[in-house]
Amino acid sequence: MSKRIGYFLAVILLLIGAGLRLLELPTLPPGFSNAEIDELLITETMRTGSVRVFYNLRGEGHEGLYPAVLATSTTLTGGGLVGYRIVSVAAGLIALALIYALGQRLFGTAAALSAVALASVSFFPVLLSRGVTRETLLPFYISGTLLALARALPIYGVQESREPRTTTFAALAVLLGLGFYLHPISLVFSLAMMVFIAYVLITRQPISRRALSSLWFAVVVMIVLATPYVIASFSTPDLAGAGRLFYDSDSPRQMGLIESLTRGLGGVFLSGDTDPLFNLPGRPMIDVVSGLLLLIGLVTAVRYWRQPRCALLLISVIFLLPVAVFARRSPNFLAFSALIPVLALLYGLGVVTLYHSIQRRSRIFVVLAVAGITLFNMVWTADNLFNQWRDHPQVKAAYNARLGELAHHIDVTSADVSTVVCDPAVGVIDPPTTLNDTQLMFLMMHRQNAPIRAINCELSLVLPNGGEYMQLIQPNPRGTLDISPFLQHWYDTGLPESPDLPDGAIPIEMVAVLHNRIGAFTTTAPLSFAPESPGGEEVTAPPVRMGANLTFLGYDQTVNEAYHPGDIVPVITYWRIDGLLPPDLQIFVHILSDPTVIAVQWDNITVIPAQLQPRDVVIQVAYMQLPYQIPEGSYRISVGAYSETDDNRIQIYDGDSPRGTRLFLGQITVTG
Repeated sequence: MSKRIGYFLAVILLLIGAGLRLLELPTLPPGFSNAEIDELLITETMRTGSVRVFYNLRGEGHEGLYPAVLATSTTLTGGGLVGYRIVSVAAGLIALALIYALGQRLFGTAAALSAVALASVSFFPVLLSRGVTRETLLPFYISGTLLALARALPIYGVQESREPRTTTFAALAVLLGLGFYLHPISLVFSLAMMVFIAYVLITRQPISRRALSSLWFAVVVMIVLATPYVIASFSTPDLAGAGRLFYDSDSPRQMGLIESLTRGLGGVFLSGDTDPLFNLPGRPMIDVVSGLLLLIGLVTAVRYWRQPRCALLLISVIFLLPVAVFARRSPNFLAFSALIPVLALLYGLGVVTLYHSIQRRSRIFVVLAVAGITLFNMVWTADNLFNQWRDHPQVKAAYNARLGELAHHIDVTSADVSTVVCDPAVGVIDPPTTLNDTQLMFLMMHRQNAPIRAINCELSLVLPNGGEYMQLIQPNPRGTLDISPFLQHWYDTGLPESPDLPDGAIPIEMVAVLHNRIGAFTTTAPLSFAPESPGGEEVTAPPVRMGANLTFLGYDQTVNEAYHPGDIVPVITYWRIDGLLPPDLQIFVHILSDPTVIAVQWDNITVIPAQLQPRDVVIQVAYMQLPYQIPEGSYRISVGAYSETDDNRIQIYDGDSPRGTRLFLGQITVTG
């Protein structure tokens, strides 16, 4: 087969591989798994400038190279389900190109095409390229390093006419050196590459002095690059990679070595990984026929082990395979990530071996068989990925599918539909240290600047554009339990849930209801200006215009009632946004024993002022607990707003005349 035809077919295979990896990328996988979220948290930590060799995540070390790549990439592309995954897709496609180049150099065009065919359409490599995990870079790292080494050293046992370029040795040094900061497997793989170099020297392969000098220089550069990693490993041994080679290092081994070996190898050809994160539970990594061809390639490599090109693959298998098969949860496909290029090349070698071992007239059947296997695997993978795997209950649970669906829905619709998102962290003085469902959903959104209003639904409600059609997003599946009982009727009188909306998206339209409620305030919610204001304590009716583009619309009649010491007094106020608000706006509600003495104080706002738009109506609930030692008597309630930065209260107006900085709503009575 000519190289030109080989390149043409390789491009077709790469396009097929790209389609399987890119199709429905925003929704497949349906969200982020907990392990992926950990990677993203490290990435965001690095984005703040905290750069380390090892990151401590709940007592386990994580290398920093992959988060650094993510942080750099997402600065340009944006985050979310697409932005974070595009690095993995690109790495997977580049790995396919490197596998082709490596296979062509080692065993010829036919073997290279066969290797790429297997790697481009097999289920696990496709799914790995959609994940957000450091293992997604391993096929790129392994194939790139093997290619650099194969171009730097004489792999055919004869001295080549052209000396290897200096860039080849530089690439080899950089890949080997940076690999330490990617994954613990680099400890084993670098040792394997040193063994291969020793093999080339011991077997006296024809290598020029210039190439030998460049090779030693590459080894020195690798050592220099790896020095910070070694120092960090000695200074923080609990986080170092050596203890994490066999995955799940913090869990006890639950099976013996023989059982691990049997299950690990059996998972490749017979019964696969049961973890839904990286496999359709039980599906083998490679079909039986491809497995037989792979074994033929392995036997061929063993038979011709004296040839450097076969020795390169054998040494890689000898060092990488134990890490995969002796993983503590075996079979563990994630542990096989580094072996993907090697297994694909052995498959390609097996195809070529079978092709040349039969009569010339029958070789066409080998070609047709390989084409049929590729087509079968492509259809098998597409059906498993886009039908069975995506709808598997374990997959939805493992990838937080509900949050992913809501994130994608907001990305698609928020530009056209007013969107309000329940976030229990808004307005909380001491937010929890772990991410809640809403924050996880925001992490999955690609459009980080989407025009949404985040609110604490337990204490507030925003009705955009005067109550026009909106969608309320409740990421927490138990979100309805967090709604204030004083706000529940607004949700109950909303629109019925639509089957076109994902679970957790509630349609609401309140123009008429809100208009009637605000209109009633003119007679049901009397106000008075502060006694210290110009003109004195004059009674007025809402709405009342304030400074900073804010208007007080009124309040619900929960005041003018009797309470006991220790009771909670709910004060529900309505505010309209008339323009850009100060980002540090705060609302205050005071229970006063006299006009100047505060008995109970509430200063907060459970919406994000910078997200509010003109004509938005904010309903704010303030829960104010009376002291247990509060004296009996009558207490007045005042409200207002201020800027938190300078504590300057916002002016209140009667027409164009200033009338102080607070309004009086009424009074409550405290009885024994």
